[in-house]
Amino acid sequence: MPGSDTGLLTLVALGLCACTTLRGLAEPDVEVAAAASRPLPRDFDTGQYGGVVLEDPQAKQNIQGFVYLSLAWGSRLRPAYPRAIAALAEALNKDTHIRAKVTAHTSLGSAELHRRPFLYISAAEAFDLSSQELENLGRYIKSGGFVLVDNGRPDLGFGPAEASLRNMLSAALPGLGKPVKIPDRHAIYHSFFELQGPPFGGDYEPGAFAARQRPPPVESLEGIFVNGRLAVVYSDMGYGGFWQQPFENEPQLKMGINLVVFALTQQGSLARNLEP
Repeated sequence: MPGSDTGLLTLVALGLCACTTLRGLAEPDVEVAAAASRPLPRDFDTGQYGGVVLEDPQAKQNIQGFVYLSLAWGSRLRPAYPRAIAALAEALNKDTHIRAKVTAHTSLGSAELHRRPFLYISAAEAFDLSSQELENLGRYIKSGGFVLVDNGRPDLGFGPAEASLRNMLSAALPGLGKPVKIPDRHAIYHSFFELQGPPFGGDYEPGAFAARQRPPPVESLEGIFVNGRLAVVYSDMGYGGFWQQPFENEPQLKMGINLVVFALTQQGSLARNLEP
């Protein structure tokens, strides 16, 4: 009968609505359960090491661990970008599962230097180091340390800061040769993010256009290899200036993250690499 058909259709519609409602209520529970089953990042900082990493052979961006990032100071060396390393640590904490911490002033002459797997040296003016600082820096590099040397005045063609930084490397690492260009296929460009080469740097200032005379553009990073290990990266880019800017710095921060991950994971690193 017509009345019966109408009642049947009403019951079916109500049943479909109820199923939809129940399914809608269940889905958040499934999501919560899945989220609860995901492992939380481990606290690898036991105080024994300056850096620890646990790599995932199936997915490089799943790397976990921690690292102490150090900003270098010398008796006559003051960093060009004092806030750069803190900004890099913040980017690591936001974009990776590596918990980054910034150490207090790290003196190039200190024994504490040898517990730091990543060291950042920058300068904006001429300087020199004591013989003890140079010896300690050279020993640190040769024993597994990794240094990013960043020219704080890339707007000058071989200015006083660049001359001092290059002289520092020659004096700390006698006989190891001058820095050589790092090819774009090197692992520093693929250790975490996939980069096609070094992001631009130089005298570019975020939000500003410089009309002054510029030196020739820099198209590559340079490196010093110790027994086949890339131990020093020399940057004529002034990346630290980008890191501490609040905007227009994503490519440069990605480059910094790649360098830290590479420093932690390469063979011979001062960091402790755990077996998966």
